[in-house]
Amino acid sequence: TKVILAYASQSEQLITDFYTYLAMYSQSDAIDLHKELDTTITQLFLSDNVLVEDFITGSNQKITLVQALRFCKEYKLVVSVNDIQNIAVNENSFNVKYQLLVTSKSVTKTYNFTQKVYFFPVQKSFGSNKKTVWELKLGEF
Repeated sequence: TKVILAYASQSEQLITDFYTYLAMYSQSDAIDLHKELDTTITQLFLSDNVLVEDFITGSNQKITLVQALRFCKEYKLVVSVNDIQNIAVNENSFNVKYQLLVTSKSVTKTYNFTQKVYFFPVQKSFGSNKKTVWELKLGEF
């Protein structure tokens, strides 16, 4: 139980990290930084084809993660996460509820999301030794 609670806490931190990285797009126009952010963010997710809510243009449609990253670069958004909390622990995932504040051109919109964070074992090799470790990956919201 303690281990699962620790991973639940890490799942909340993973979501916070995602939005911190998104906010970095607006802080610099450096292409190298943007490429590094793209790589780092896509590694946080189960897949770069994960569908996410379009919180950038507010279209109420689902878009792929790659599209969302492209929009973030174009629109130079300021994002922040509030009231983040785990609301459900499933066999292989956590459901995390949070409020997202998105500011673009002095207009702030508020969104309430529930995001799935996957929790699964991965076998890693350390030289000739193999060990099963648990990994967290962001999913759809």
